[in-house]
Amino acid sequence: MKSGEDHQTVSLLTQNIFRLLLDAISRPGRIYEINPAAVGEWDCPVPGVFGNGDSFLLPVLMTLLDKEVSFYVTGNKGTVQEMAEITGAHASVVRDADFVLVPHEAKSKVILEAKRGALQYPDEGATIIFCVERVCEGIENRPCIRLKGPSIADMQRLSITGIDPETFAHLMLINGAFPLGVDSFFVDMEGRVAAIPRSTTIEEVKEWAT
Repeated sequence: MKSGEDHQTVSLLTQNIFRLLLDAISRPGRIYEINPAAVGEWDCPVPGVFGNGDSFLLPVLMTLLDKEVSFYVTGNKGTVQEMAEITGAHASVVRDADFVLVPHEAKSKVILEAKRGALQYPDEGATIIFCVERVCEGIENRPCIRLKGPSIADMQRLSITGIDPETFAHLMLINGAFPLGVDSFFVDMEGRVAAIPRSTTIEEVKEWAT
């Protein structure tokens, strides 16, 4: 990370991203945008496992991961050590990881093994971070999901592309025994972010009626 004034700039950006992520998890399915200035403020490469199109992921990782938490990366494990060095977090097996990172279009079945917390400590469930092609508001006649639950007045439609189609079925299963479950963030290639907390009910919809 940079020093001096640059360090202060990065700290401010990190604070802004943290607030953005809090807003996203508090308003399920709403779309937020990461400030493009957040990209390129660290003297380290974007982890190769995520590819050049996922440059907005690095600020999110630098905001959420530190030496106090653990992570697991699905699919390619080639940059696990690099990610540990960049963030300070330590790699773990999926069932113990605080954060599970799912690269663009990677198979998501492994998230079924993610920790879901306990009745006494439901907030100890994992946070899943998905890298996706695009996040946008769901509209009629476009494949999307429908979200219901706390902080949603009626329902929220959300369309996500570049993701394993089984993902939402997996999340519905994982979060089927609330308050146990996982919280999920979806970060797309243009810096848009949406979240689905464990308290939200997901209904996958193949086609909207006109």
